Amino acid sequence: LLLATMPTVTPSIKVNSVRRLGAEVVLIGDNFDEASAFAKKRSADDGMVYIPPFDHPLVIAGQGTIGSEIVRQCGSRPLDAVFIPVGGG
Repeated sequence: LLLATMPTVTPSIKVNSVRRLGAEVVLIGDNFDEASAFAKKRSADDGMVYIPPFDHPLVIAGQGTIGSEIVRQCGSRPLDAVFIPVGGG
């Protein structure tokens, strides 16, 4: 079971995209902190693993490898630009 918790104000396009990928979505709370608190409690109560969205050393380390992966995939071709979306969602 993949359970994703999001605040009730989450845009429907994001909620629907996560559902389309097979997750059960629980909309709860008015902000990230409230949804995250619910997720942590629910995972502890139900014996599930809580996977933080961004603020965990292993998540950060994984994000940090993106640059080296891009360079490796380009091989000897020159890399002129990398476009990166910035935001919380």
